[in-house]
Amino acid sequence: MIYLLMKMIDRLKKHLSPAVHFQAASDILTKDRSTVEKVKEILLPIEQICRITISDVEAATIISIIKGKEQ
Repeated sequence: MIYLLMKMIDRLKKHLSPAVHFQAASDILTKDRSTVEKVKEILLPIEQICRITISDVEAATIISIIKGKEQ
């Protein structure tokens, strides 16, 4: 999980579009908005330190990866 997060940060710092699974992210954004907001709040220090912005779609992708590994 840490590796995936670091890859996302690296892509954002290089101004590349992050690899996201749009269908999974869309489902999470629709069904579980409060979790997306909590994840974004948790990631705020990383955003500030790395001077990046993690979008809702990227946060939802992180959630989908975590949920995928739990199943």
